[in-house]
Amino acid sequence: MRVIIPDEILNFINMINEDCWSKSDIYQNMKTIAKIISQEKQRIYNEKKDKEEKPEKKKNSSTQLRKIFNQVMNLLRKSEKNPELEPMVEIYKARINYAAARNTIDEDLRLIFIKILDTIKDTWEQNKEKTDYDTIRKFVEAFYAYSYMELRKKEGKYIGSEN
Repeated sequence: MRVIIPDEILNFINMINEDCWSKSDIYQNMKTIAKIISQEKQRIYNEKKDKEEKPEKKKNSSTQLRKIFNQVMNLLRKSEKNPELEPMVEIYKARINYAAARNTIDEDLRLIFIKILDTIKDTWEQNKEKTDYDTIRKFVEAFYAYSYMELRKKEGKYIGSEN
């Protein structure tokens, strides 16, 4: 790395070498040099800070997937009895969107769970029978099982055949 010495510092060194200086000259030049050094330290610090990449949050962790899965399953259980399902669906959508905004789940997973919640809400609004909820529940369980297996493989924690 090439070091560039500011003119103020070079002038100060020349002034000392030539023996033509007074205490006030030294004091004034030292203040200027201290200011330059402080600014340079701040610039170097900012460059290092900019270069340091913040580690990305791990997307689609098995814990986050399990949390969302549990919320959807709880909603399905409540949907059979609860007369006010729509506000709960909106709350769960907000939670999923928040998780996506914090990069704990990716956009694809967010869209899938939003679609599942919309399906639950639509089914509830049409007053269909319990079997429709059973179908949704089975789909969510199958989706969770597959997603969980894939996440565990990525994390290197999957114990099973690799076929």
